[in-house]
Order: sequence, then structure tokens, then C-alpha cells
Amino acid sequence: MQFALLAAFTAVLGAVGAMGSAALYSPLTGETLAETFYFKYINTERTVSNPKYATSLQVSLYPDKDGFKLIGQPAFSDSDPTTSEATLRADPATFPKGAYQFSVKEVGPRGTVFSDMFPVTLCSPDAC
Repeated sequence: MQFALLAAFTAVLGAVGAMGSAALYSPLTGETLAETFYFKYINTERTVSNPKYATSLQVSLYPDKDGFKLIGQPAFSDSDPTTSEATLRADPATFPKGAYQFSVKEVGPRGTVFSDMFPVTLCSPDAC
């Protein structure tokens, strides 16, 4: 009995320890986005001195019919290398109003550090 409890407790601690240190704060899943929108991403393990985390961000929108279209590559802050904040623009000529998959990926020398994709809706500039 004690062994089973110890094993379960160890498994829970392992799962908590395996949780990532990177998170997307804006936009959020299911959000309706205007032509320009706020973007915020934080990776607490990213430092300038650690080449493992000399990474960059790629933000894309995936329409239902076509492949992805890169919307921007927001930079990390010089004063806080863990944080990337930007105002991104989805040009209505390229991205008409409708449903999309929003994708953010942090990539570096060792491959993908963080990747997430979720649905968003783009509204028209005059009706948002």
C-alpha cells in the first residue's frame, strides 16, 4: 500500500516537473482578432547567455484551404530575453475575415522549443 502511494506521488511530481516553462499569453484559443492584435509569449528558460535558447519565434495563420502563411517573427526583448511582445497585423488582403488556425513556434539550434496551434477568428476591419 505504501509503495503504491509513493509510486503515485512520484508520478505526479514527475508530471509537474515535466511541465514547460514557455507559454503564450495572447492571443488565446477561440479569440476574435482584429486586423492588428496584441501578441505576448514568455519562455522563462530563455537567456541570451544560454546558446541552447538562442531561439526565434514564428507566428502563422493557417486558412482552411491553403497551407500556412507567416504573419510575423516577433523579436524577444533586449531588456528581458524571456519575453516577446508585439502588435501583429493580419493584412485583410492576405487574410480575409473568417476562421483560422493560429500557430506559434519557438525554434532554435536544437529544434522546436515550443509549438502551439489553436482556432481564432479574424473579423473585418469595420465590424470587430
